[in-house]
Amino acid sequence: MNARITTGAVSLGQLTASGMVKLRVECLRCKRKGLYRITRLIDAHGPLMGLPELRNILAADCPRQKAVSIYDQCGVYYPDMNARQK
Repeated sequence: MNARITTGAVSLGQLTASGMVKLRVECLRCKRKGLYRITRLIDAHGPLMGLPELRNILAADCPRQKAVSIYDQCGVYYPDMNARQK
């Protein structure tokens, strides 16, 4: 179980404490998207897992993940997190 948190990043445990149940993930560059139950993510990665690191794990199989050009790189993000910050 991975229990790392990026300094200043929101963790899975913090999402649960805030009342979130599911975490939506989408890509800006392609049509990939998913919806994850936060408790299952915590079971797999631990409550201290930061969202930036989790994003890399969830998109690890993306063919754009290692693109050289910034315009071709994977654009995975959490749309609900952007809405919560407004």
